[in-house]
Amino acid sequence: MSLEDSAMSEALSPGRYRHYKNNNEYTVIAMVRHSETEEALALYRAAYGKRELWVRPIKNFCELVDVGDSRVKRFELIAPIKSA
Repeated sequence: MSLEDSAMSEALSPGRYRHYKNNNEYTVIAMVRHSETEEALALYRAAYGKRELWVRPIKNFCELVDVGDSRVKRFELIAPIKSA
């Protein structure tokens, strides 16, 4: 895992997130690694429909995207999960 991936993993915490494009909500479960490349990935579950599990590179999960004249987070934390 690169230093950048490590820093992103620390910046991303388990919790409920809202996607910028469609306002759908997702729960980040854990930060995981790709078995071949060791790339840092976010493991998350849709909070709607079939509640499917997804993975996305943490760098992509945390990035800013252009919306009109603004830059917004791809996923916005709306409710952190408190650890016991």
